[in-house]
Amino acid sequence: MLPRQLIGFSSKSYFTVRQARAWGPRVLAGVSSDEAGVNGLFVCPSFPLIPALLETFGKAGGLVGAQDVSSYPTGPYTGR
Repeated sequence: MLPRQLIGFSSKSYFTVRQARAWGPRVLAGVSSDEAGVNGLFVCPSFPLIPALLETFGKAGGLVGAQDVSSYPTGPYTGR
């Protein structure tokens, strides 16, 4: 069952695998002092980054979704 309130982020095609692995812990550290914590926090990365974010963000309680793969370079793109 999903939480009543969701707060999410789509990373588009901005992250490399290394950046995605570093991003999860930074976000979680930033919300750790909030009473809601990680509850309802989600990210939808590009498909190849799902495993990296499941390892860091997902194991700590964040939700991980997906978007498709883009043929474009790094930037504000999703698939065609």
